[in-house]
Amino acid sequence: VAKCIRNSIEFIRPRLIDGLPEIGVPGIDPFHMDKIIIFNGRDNPNLEASLENIEATGAKNFQLTKLK
Repeated sequence: VAKCIRNSIEFIRPRLIDGLPEIGVPGIDPFHMDKIIIFNGRDNPNLEASLENIEATGAKNFQLTKLK
């Protein structure tokens, strides 16, 4: 199963860069995130953190080294 998953990821890797709009998958390089909430203040009202308008680059060069 792991070999099949690894082969599937390698097969689809070129399309992941730009995304798969037909199934709603965004591109991975650059990857845009409107907002990430790290802490929402519910468990600890004195601690809240969020990031907005994030762009991550370099994901197209990922290597799959371990699969569980």
